[in-house]
Amino acid sequence: MLIRTFRLLALAAPLLGSPVFADPSDHFAWPAEITSVDDQVSANQVSFAKLPLHACQRELDANNSGATGALFIDLNGDGKKELIVDDGLGGPGGPGYRVYRRAHGSWKLIGEFQGSLTLAQKSNGYDQLEVVSKGDAGATNKSLYRFVNGKYRAVRSENFKDGQFVRALSPKELGSLNN
Repeated sequence: MLIRTFRLLALAAPLLGSPVFADPSDHFAWPAEITSVDDQVSANQVSFAKLPLHACQRELDANNSGATGALFIDLNGDGKKELIVDDGLGGPGGPGYRVYRRAHGSWKLIGEFQGSLTLAQKSNGYDQLEVVSKGDAGATNKSLYRFVNGKYRAVRSENFKDGQFVRALSPKELGSLNN
């Protein structure tokens, strides 16, 4: 009975806004950050013709420059560069990004995010991606994405509201609680 109660509290905590674990260091250490890529993406303007079709919303806008911020970068050390594109769909939470990998002569979408993007130490052979986005007044979300089964997937997410830490469970923890 006690275990079932704990599981219910753990699942409900993100919804209720009160953390089950008071300190994130009790459970998980964030990986070492390598470098922020926001400035690199925005500074490197690439023609739409060199990007996957409709990788950027600006492509569809009548008043566009014919280019958007994009960064060719090797995320897994295989010598082939992946592509991070400013998709033009950002907003108050931060810029919007799409990540592509070249496969069999075409670009394959492997991740989408909104917020400030930072590379973190490798896991599963790929750089992990740390994304920090802002919500309404005082709300911030910090999420960690790891390359799993062909795509970047969220493995950790923490929310802060009005200076108060709120801890959301990782997908792995949710999976183990539901077994």
